[in-house]
Amino acid sequence: MRRFATLGASALAALVIVLGPGSTAADAHDALVGSDPADGAVLTVAPQQVVLTFTADQLEVGAVVEVTGTDGSRWTAGEPAVSGPTVTQPLAQSMPSGAFQVVWRSVSADGHPISGELGFSIEAPEAAPTPEPSAAPASTDEPGTDVSGTESSTEPSAEPSTEPRADEPGTATPTPVADDDRSRLRPSTSSWLLAGTAVVAAAVVAGLVAQRRGEARR
Repeated sequence: MRRFATLGASALAALVIVLGPGSTAADAHDALVGSDPADGAVLTVAPQQVVLTFTADQLEVGAVVEVTGTDGSRWTAGEPAVSGPTVTQPLAQSMPSGAFQVVWRSVSADGHPISGELGFSIEAPEAAPTPEPSAAPASTDEPGTDVSGTESSTEPSAEPSTEPRADEPGTATPTPVADDDRSRLRPSTSSWLLAGTAVVAAAVVAGLVAQRRGEARR
């Protein structure tokens, strides 16, 4: 009996040794080997989807991916798509800056569900402030306006005249006398006769005065 018991124990041990590795491999489930965005990533642009990559193909049923913000808002859009070892979950557009948590669940090829979570954050750069419009400088192309803004004439300036001005002393130009004016300036014949008569009369008077003075002296 003892001999049969020892043989049975040895056979059972041998069976465990043979089946043990095979059973352990069969009990090993698929695992997550990568994600996009990666766990702990800090992004400057909001992602459009979350992609999970596993060690083996996943079943097309039972996949769930939830993406939530710190305030509990959900940012998933539609259902996840399973293609071989990857599970892709579309995200809503215009995700704001902040931290986000990804909670996922998938079904391994052996039918056993697996799950996990990861996180990422968005830190979008601040937009540069829009400069205020400044007053436009005065245009210098408009006629009659110089750079300082004062009006100026656009007509060409007259060239300096070389002729003497009439109001300068010694530079007056004699005005030509018309023929009619010259005739008026000429003394008439009657004027000459009157002048001659006056001279003769003055001479006669002077002679008479001298004669009287002579007689008075005698």
